[in-house]
Amino acid sequence: MSKFKEFVIHECVEWLSHDEDVALVTLVATLGSSPRRIGSQIAVSGLGDSVGSISGGCAESAIVELALEAIGKQENKLIRFGEDSPYLDIKLPCGSSIDVFIEVGLKREDFIHILNEIGQRKLAYMAFDLQSKTSQVVRSVVEADYLHTYHPATQIIIAGNGPIVPALVALCQLLEFEVMVCSSEPETLDQVETVSVKRNLLKPGPLDGVEYDKYTGLCSVFHDHEWEPELIQQALDGGAFYVGALGSQSAHELRKLELVELGLSAVVIESIRAPIGIDLEVNGPHEIAIAIAAELVDGRNRINNDD
Repeated sequence: MSKFKEFVIHECVEWLSHDEDVALVTLVATLGSSPRRIGSQIAVSGLGDSVGSISGGCAESAIVELALEAIGKQENKLIRFGEDSPYLDIKLPCGSSIDVFIEVGLKREDFIHILNEIGQRKLAYMAFDLQSKTSQVVRSVVEADYLHTYHPATQIIIAGNGPIVPALVALCQLLEFEVMVCSSEPETLDQVETVSVKRNLLKPGPLDGVEYDKYTGLCSVFHDHEWEPELIQQALDGGAFYVGALGSQSAHELRKLELVELGLSAVVIESIRAPIGIDLEVNGPHEIAIAIAAELVDGRNRINNDD
């Protein structure tokens, strides 16, 4: 069974924990247009299960077959699909080509190291030597034919009440963000059953126990803006990569005055995305959620590309 997932390391650990063989397939180079970026990965178990995507569907079946062959021979492979490929029956769009590396020698402790590092909000790395057809998990940035960086999960704190909250939660989870929901309405919290971390807000103020970093963002979708100022201040002070707030431009002008009174500078306040979301002339909670999610994806890609 194959399914799309951006981060496939959890499956590698799970399969190895059950004594299954694992192949990790990485997109290490592209020539021309490509539906997936360099670094995209597929994990394949010895039983033929797979998760992830490299070609957007053009070559996944062939990749899984070749990964199983590599597992059987216990031999790494570097394979080209598209132009100049021996696999002439597999066509990629616009005459492009991709190089994929199949690694069968990584151990459970390698994948555990990756999980431990990103779990501590650090970066983890895998270095590829394409000439010798080897790869290894490394502890720091090193010279390599390709160095893959694993980033901490992007956390999104969604604070607010009403139907925008569950709509935005559903999109964020689909996009593989980690989600925390805070609301002053128990009814809103009841609508987000798939979220494990929820806070029932009893009074305005910062969130206890929450530490922001550059992989954490805040979406404030309160209609009653008295809940916002200290939540926004906490996110801005903590270096959140994204802070967005619901409301009209006139509501935001009032919000800015309140934040100035809390001691925030005009420069910092101007980083708030308000009105929240890209300008789609949206109408209704689901469209608003789409506009917000688009900004979150753009923000995540920018910070990951900077590392």
